[in-house]
Amino acid sequence: MNYLLSYSAIIIALVALYLYFRIKLKHYLINKKFKTQLKRGIKKENEARKVLIHNKYKIVSHNQKFTYYLKQDNSKIKITIETDYIAYKNGKKYIIEVKSGNESPKITNRNTRRQILEYYSFIENDGILLLNMENKEISEIQFPNKINVNKFYSLIFIMTLLILIILFLVIYIFSL
Repeated sequence: MNYLLSYSAIIIALVALYLYFRIKLKHYLINKKFKTQLKRGIKKENEARKVLIHNKYKIVSHNQKFTYYLKQDNSKIKITIETDYIAYKNGKKYIIEVKSGNESPKITNRNTRRQILEYYSFIENDGILLLNMENKEISEIQFPNKINVNKFYSLIFIMTLLILIILFLVIYIFSL
């Protein structure tokens, strides 16, 4: 009976050691993969500078941070976003997002699309460019036009005011 307990304890210890080392190996491999991807991404982002210069873009900033605020209920929340590059070409200011890998460079990738949409919405620009470092292709991303409700109502107000002034002048002229 004692030997049965001893074998059980040994088996439990071996299973525990197996699980422990399996978890450690998994974490090691994940960290190694993450570090490899990070190094590759940084390398590709640095190579992007050469691609942009070759394509006649004048780079004015790299990894520039921008801040905007949003409200959640009554709390004001600070959001910071960071662009890969900001560059000018033909008098236009472009925000350039550099992507590498199989899926990230595709605008159909929701994380890429959301990141670029955030740039489009909160950073003054004349265009957003997606630089695919796998094929060195630069593509301009265009979202549907934003409707500025305040400008729309301002325009309606001004037009209404002009119509009223013209109407007043017509009535005044005919009443003389």
